[in-house]
Amino acid sequence: MAALSIVIPHQGDSARLYELLHLLASWPVEIVVCVAALADPSKRPSDEHDADLADFLNARTPHAGRLVTSPPSRGGQIAAAIAAASGTWIWVIHSDSRPTHAALDWLFSLDPERPIWGRFDVFLTGKHPGLGLVAALMNWRSRATQICTGDQSMFFHRDLLARIEGFPAQPLMEDIEVSRRLRSSAPGAFRAPFIRLQSSGQRWDKQGWLRTIFRMWRFRWRYARGVSAATLFAEYYSK
Repeated sequence: MAALSIVIPHQGDSARLYELLHLLASWPVEIVVCVAALADPSKRPSDEHDADLADFLNARTPHAGRLVTSPPSRGGQIAAAIAAASGTWIWVIHSDSRPTHAALDWLFSLDPERPIWGRFDVFLTGKHPGLGLVAALMNWRSRATQICTGDQSMFFHRDLLARIEGFPAQPLMEDIEVSRRLRSSAPGAFRAPFIRLQSSGQRWDKQGWLRTIFRMWRFRWRYARGVSAATLFAEYYSK
């Protein structure tokens, strides 16, 4: 069994994914990528080829990677990849994030007999000068509330995920939901090391800084008040 499995949900820009995979190629970890299986394959970006990706993962060393598919749903893709992974520790990394050796070393230092979960600090790359403030507030808020976002590259001991009956396979707000469940079921097990990982701030640059902040908070507020993840997913991707 691999000590650490890196799980990568993917849908969209394959260039970013391959950049990440090349970065991870020499790391002594298992990699499991879950690609969204679209109902209409013709709508998949032309640069995305599952066969090439599978060959790349199978050829990498020192541990072979794995490619799985599931319907397009961030939580569902993560859950499917975790089910295919063999590691005691699960590290979920988005394809536009860039992990560091410092984070890897920290995870390798953990005692597998002491289950914990948590996330790393994030810093956002992009054009807007306010992205530093966005990242700082994200890190402060999650450290205070133990509610994390996927951009922070969350990690889990497999036993803790089993305790909450697996990663929530929902299309949106999966990061908030898994944080809530683990905060409740495993008090005292949360960790947030002061190790920063890079993630893309493209969404703030592209959609507008303030507009993106308010939109994200609005969705979080509505989810906290009982609006279903499926409803929010449909609204989020309708624009």
